Amino acid sequence: MKKNPEPDKGTFYYEEIFKKMNENGLNFTEIWMSPWFCALEWKENRPGYKGVGYYNLRNAWKLDKILELAEKYNIYIQLVIINHGQLSTWCDQEWDDNPYNVKNGGFLKSPDDFFTDEMAKKFTKNKLRYIIARWGYSPNIFSWEILNEINLVGSDRQFFKKKEKEIELWYKEMTDYLREIDPYAHLITGHYTIPVDNKILSEIIDYTITDAYYKMEMHNLPDFLKYIYNFHSRFKKPTFVSEFGGTPLGSSPENLKRDIIIGLWFSFHFLFQELLFSGGIDL
Repeated sequence: MKKNPEPDKGTFYYEEIFKKMNENGLNFTEIWMSPWFCALEWKENRPGYKGVGYYNLRNAWKLDKILELAEKYNIYIQLVIINHGQLSTWCDQEWDDNPYNVKNGGFLKSPDDFFTDEMAKKFTKNKLRYIIARWGYSPNIFSWEILNEINLVGSDRQFFKKKEKEIELWYKEMTDYLREIDPYAHLITGHYTIPVDNKILSEIIDYTITDAYYKMEMHNLPDFLKYIYNFHSRFKKPTFVSEFGGTPLGSSPENLKRDIIIGLWFSFHFLFQELLFSGGIDL
């Protein structure tokens, strides 16, 4: 019989998990400013939200507390400011509840318009300014991730390709603004779930991130991680893998256990091998 899930513990969960991370030598995590937890703006369907331009101070307090705990337990946070579902109608879609949607009293007919509409840019910059003013002080903010899983946004699966230039110009404008107003010069990044090559990755952000899900009947995690490393080497920047473990839809328990171990140790052993065979170290 399946057990009922535990009730949401809110910030108390982070007290538990950050403590365990610290005890086991882990010091890095990603936090989403998502509508269901830490977002500032959203439709009035959850406590504290009032629509575009009105910030949810309940959620802001949650992030205050999470950063306080991060400092206590020496955890560094990659903060996702906009999660992909907010701007997608087809993948983890949350556009129907987005306050920028004209159907919810907003001014955008489609999530595609978010990247070119001047009013949307203005409100986004206002939000970035608030984020910097409230949390930019913290050395435990490792980086700002303005938008995650960029290839999953828009009104169709090919939006990120068809409107690559518009997304690139938007990302540059927001990144330039963050660099201008952030007195502590935190790193800035962006995330695709698949290997892509564009100016966001090559010119705009400080380090790259992708996922390492693979077709288990055709590939394995070590080979796919090597492929990601070789693909991203063209950008001459640090590269992160933020998600892995079988396919995006899950995997068998046995395969997940194996992938967790491989994922944790791969970068160390692969880097050692690269340095050894390139003559970078002398045994």
